[in-house]
Order: sequence, then structure tokens, then C-alpha cells
Amino acid sequence: MHVAFVHKKAHSGGGAERVVQASARALRQRGVRCVLYYDLSAPFEPAFAESFDAAFPLVEAERQLGDADVIYVHQLWGGVSMDALMSSGRPVFRFLHDHSLFCARVHKYRSWDLATCRTVTGPRCIPCAPVHRTDDGVQLLPWHRLRRDQRAHRPATLVVASRYLARHAAAHGFEKIAQVPLFVDEVEPSEAERDPHRIVFAGALLRSKGLDVLLEAMTRAETPFSLDVYGAGRQEGWLRSEADRLGVSDRVHFVGHVSDLREAYSSAGVVVLPSRTPETFGLTGADALAHGAAVVTTAVGGVGEWAIPGRTALTVPPNEPDALAQALDRFAEAPALRERLGRQGRLLVRERFTMDRHLEALLALFRSASREVAA
Repeated sequence: MHVAFVHKKAHSGGGAERVVQASARALRQRGVRCVLYYDLSAPFEPAFAESFDAAFPLVEAERQLGDADVIYVHQLWGGVSMDALMSSGRPVFRFLHDHSLFCARVHKYRSWDLATCRTVTGPRCIPCAPVHRTDDGVQLLPWHRLRRDQRAHRPATLVVASRYLARHAAAHGFEKIAQVPLFVDEVEPSEAERDPHRIVFAGALLRSKGLDVLLEAMTRAETPFSLDVYGAGRQEGWLRSEADRLGVSDRVHFVGHVSDLREAYSSAGVVVLPSRTPETFGLTGADALAHGAAVVTTAVGGVGEWAIPGRTALTVPPNEPDALAQALDRFAEAPALRERLGRQGRLLVRERFTMDRHLEALLALFRSASREVAA
């Protein structure tokens, strides 16, 4: 089998690149030919491309992709449309890493009150995103563009990692939806001693991730927590100023982007996902559970795949620093609870979110589509 990966980046980055790179490596181990097609204007990283049998800039989709058995699309870019990919005549699968197909602002929370958004694309999006700024200028009423993008995706199969995203896609009229479990790297238990007062946050430094809510919660918690922030993003300056304003900057350490978080997850007293955006899966939380960490997460989006309240994690509503502070204090005061949830969370991800399960579901989709084309 020959799978053509279409992804904007040909270099390491966030969670999307991790999924693309790791799944290609694993597919190749099963005898699948994997070729990456990427944006010519994006930086090229030879080490990233080594995960594939070959890597080429995508210039002429119909000609370049015609030899593949299936086309596996991750993140698109300007100048490459689903219509062009469909013109190859190959079955097309689109893995949804974010809400770019359903939200003009991508982040899926309301701009005026920061509330998590559950709205289906349409006129109700106007107050939140009346315009959309692109490299080509300003687009008025960008939900019209989203509707066009959604129509172009109808012939493709949407691949999602959570029941939440499957339901949201169905609410937008999609019928060809396949839920494929994501994978978490299997790790050995660490002997590192956990600091019950140490919080770890790992993610993009954007308002959507809710780090500002966590900073506010630190001022309301009875426990004198410290916070290590792993990540980078365009709103880092604002978040640093928020830490200063709230008087917690002496307890907050902005570490920057770190590719290997094993030490952080293994020594943290608690890992927090305070997102106001509905995570499509919340891979950070599942990763933390794989290391046996105690996790607090907002109950939004697809985190329910791994965050079972009171069993594998503590969950709180988004945008509520008081509730988050109470959950943090609860963990600080109950080491047995931290240990129990961490242990049960680790068992859950080792059972449900393995690479083997991911590949079995993915290959079943690809083989079924290939047989239909051959018939």
C-alpha cells in the first residue's frame, strides 16, 4: 500500500507534526510506503523527512498523487484545496487536528466573553468573527468561506480522535466520519519524587489554552503552588504581564518549548489543562497520564476520551478559576488521590491509546477504500 501524506510542515512542531511523523514511521514498519507532500514555502527539516520513504513539495496534486492508494491529509495551506486533491481520483482522508473546518477563528471560543463555543457554522458566527485576516487581505463574513470548505470536504472521510469531534462534524452535516483512537508513547514508570506543590502546564501560549485562568486560580488556592510553563506562543508577553499583575510571577517559571517532557510529567504534583477551547482530544493530558501524573482538566471537547472524572482525572468547568483552585487544593491535600488517579489513568491510556490500535483502525479504513476503488 502507498499512502500519500499531505501536511503543510516538513519540520517538527506541535502535536500535529508528532502524529504525522510517528504514524508514518509505524506504517512503514508494517510495509506501507509513506510519502510526504508539503508546502514548498515551509522550512524543511531532513530529520523530519526521514520518517517517510520520500518527501516532495506539493506542486501539482493530480499528477503527483495519482500513484498513491490513498491520500491522508493533515493540515492544508493556501493554494492547496480539497478539490485539487480530489482531482487525483484517489480516496481522500482528512485528519482533524483542530477546528479550522468549523471555526473562522479556529479556537472555538467566543471572542467577547471567552466562553467555549458549541455553535454550528453559520450567521451566529458573525459577532465573533465578522472578518478574517489572511495573507491575501481581509475577508468579510468568513463563515461563508468555511461553508465552501465544508462542501469541498464532503467527498472525503473525516478522521477524528474523539466522540466529541465526531458529533460536532455530524452536526455540520458530515456523514463520512471515522473515529480512530490516538496513540500515546508507552513509558516506564519513573522513580522521580513528585513535588505536590508543583504544577506543570504544557501547551501553546495562547488565550485559548486558558493559562490565564490557571494563573488566577493560583491566587485563590490555599496551597502555595509553583508553576512551570512549557511552551511558546504569540501571547507569551501578555501572559507574563498577567502573572505580574496577579502577583504570582515569583512562582511562575516560563521554560519555553521543550520537546521531551518526560521529566516534567514524572516529577509534577499535578498537570493542568485549563483550556477554554474544546480540545479535539487533549494529547497533553493523555501523555501526562502515561507518566502516572495527576491531571486536572477543563471538561470541554474530546478530553472525555481519557479524563474520567474521579477515576483518571479531576475535571472543572472552563473559565472558572475558583473551581480550578479547589481541584488543585484537593490534590495537594490528598496524596492517595493523586496516586490513585495517576495509576488508573496510566492503565487506561496503556489499554486504549496504543500505536497498534491506532494503526489497526487506520489501515482498516485505507484498505476498505482501496478495495472500493479497485472494484
